Amino acid sequence: MHQIWALARKDLLLLCRDKSGLFFTFVFPIGFALFFGMIFGGSGPGSARIAIAVVDADKSEQSGRFVQRLTDAEQLTIHTPPVPGEGGAGVEALEWARKLVLSRAVVAYVYIQPGFGKAQEEMFFGGQGQVQVGADPSKKAERGMLEGILQQHVYAGLGDAMAKPEQGRRKAQKAMEMARQSKDLSPADRLVFETFFGALDVFLARAERAGQVEKKAAEGDEKPSASARGFAFAPVAITFADVQPSRTGPCNAFAVSFPQGLVWGVMGTAMGFAVSFIGERRSGVFARLACAPMPPWRLIAGKALACMLTIVFAMCLMLSMSAALGVRLGNWPTLVVGGGVVAFAFVGIMAIISVFAPTERAATGLGWAVMMVLAFIGGAAVPTFVMPGWMQTISNISPMAWALACLEGGVWRGSTIGEIAKPLVALGTLGVLGLGVAVAWLRHVR
Repeated sequence: MHQIWALARKDLLLLCRDKSGLFFTFVFPIGFALFFGMIFGGSGPGSARIAIAVVDADKSEQSGRFVQRLTDAEQLTIHTPPVPGEGGAGVEALEWARKLVLSRAVVAYVYIQPGFGKAQEEMFFGGQGQVQVGADPSKKAERGMLEGILQQHVYAGLGDAMAKPEQGRRKAQKAMEMARQSKDLSPADRLVFETFFGALDVFLARAERAGQVEKKAAEGDEKPSASARGFAFAPVAITFADVQPSRTGPCNAFAVSFPQGLVWGVMGTAMGFAVSFIGERRSGVFARLACAPMPPWRLIAGKALACMLTIVFAMCLMLSMSAALGVRLGNWPTLVVGGGVVAFAFVGIMAIISVFAPTERAATGLGWAVMMVLAFIGGAAVPTFVMPGWMQTISNISPMAWALACLEGGVWRGSTIGEIAKPLVALGTLGVLGLGVAVAWLRHVR
């Protein structure tokens, strides 16, 4: 036991002397727990907000109330079409909303089709109001939550109608008249509908009188009668569709998942080169290379070129595999330019990690710690809508979010180079800064 304890004590002393190892063993897990707590702290009531565009093509009183309910919903952030002459002149509202979804500015658009209000008036014997939702196919979690929110407010509108029996009576009487005038109904069916809506009219009349009694008894506190509740109709039909650029050829889930896989692959390659860079530094190889008669920037450029070529090769390999799985690329020029800039940016990240990490263990811990945090903040692992508002704002500064915008723009969004200009500039700047820091460090140590 004395020998075993001596060996264990040796390893514990080595761990204590390795400040980076000590940090990632005891301090970093606490920080990671706090980080996740801040992320999912936004998942409580009133915190998670989904950005959507709403286009009301019906312009009726009923559609206006539906839009107002969506606007008042604490889970949603609403964008409406711009007023003509204020930046949106000549642009059709539906196309405007579709472009917002393709540019990742909103998760989905909600298009209230013409006839929505009329269908609400004829909900007992007419058609259904049509609401079309165009959603970003890469936002599965947000899409599911949005569907539930829309259903909630659809039935809230139905509850509003039933809570006012006088409105329900008008609709029931209109439905009974439509049944009488319909030429498609047999005499037996017509009798059934007339009997049903007649009885419903009588029921709502009683509910209206009961409601008036309750209103007087409550001294102005208007509450719907219990007899006016409990109706189960589906007044609105909500249809979902993926918003993707128009193109020929198949489109499947791999078109959405492969850009995310590319980002994680680029991260892994950059981390591998950072660790090898530090290994050469600690073994003395880098010191001998630094003594060669060449400027410092050439030494950094050689390491950066090898890293970038490896990243590009890994990208090409993954894109070839995606093509075999039926993915048709949306815009080749955007993908080539975007992929190249993404590779250059991660070369800069690799250079920064190589400079500031003293050991391979520190590089692995520090590198993956930084990469994982940036990935979570940028939406590459956790949907941003569950985050608090302030964290959703800072997610826009994550290189992972910029990289996803560039790669998705070329793979399936069909973005032009101009449409991804901002993330391209940000990634290019990051690459230049990273390599600049590495060159300055080399000049200092020489």
